[in-house]
Amino acid sequence: MAEKVKKKGGKLPIILVAVLVVAGGGFFMMGKKEAPKVEEDPMPKLGAVQKLGDEFLVNLKDGHTYLVAEISVQTEEGQHVTDPAEAAGGEGHGGGGEPTFSVARDAVNMVLSNKSLADITKKDGMKQLKRELALAINHALHASHPADKEKKVDPKEEHKKKKEAEAGGGHHEEAAIDNEWLDEIDRDAEEGPVLKVFFDKFMYSKA
Repeated sequence: MAEKVKKKGGKLPIILVAVLVVAGGGFFMMGKKEAPKVEEDPMPKLGAVQKLGDEFLVNLKDGHTYLVAEISVQTEEGQHVTDPAEAAGGEGHGGGGEPTFSVARDAVNMVLSNKSLADITKKDGMKQLKRELALAINHALHASHPADKEKKVDPKEEHKKKKEAEAGGGHHEEAAIDNEWLDEIDRDAEEGPVLKVFFDKFMYSKA
């Protein structure tokens, strides 16, 4: 009788080991279960290249240098840089006449006229200028297309930003630009309408 008890008791460690192995295997399998993948938003696709009308002639901030430039932009696929039809008297985007670029050109003139010769000629000055132009054009176009509710901009907030930028000599725009990321994706803006800016002609001269 004593032997039977002894044999019965001897099986307990084996059963415990088996339970621990099974439990451990289940824990291991749970640990290996992959978390659900979160799909990232795809990068906006590059669309058409559009020239912003005639050349720009702008006096730089120093008052003694003028800049002559011809500028083209590459938009996000399916977007545009033309004026709203209402603002262009029916000749803007979707109108029957020639496209106009008053909104985009005004944004360009505002940026260029706030630059000095040193801003343009410093290291990476031209690259930084392209990105500031893309940012300014995009802001201006979003504000001028009220039908696009997702991109509608508060005029009061835009006015505040503009005043801050003027007070800081344009540093507000520079701070809003992630140059490291834009270098990586090889663009001048992360979101459209304008994704890349090209200088077809760029020359300056002192008066």
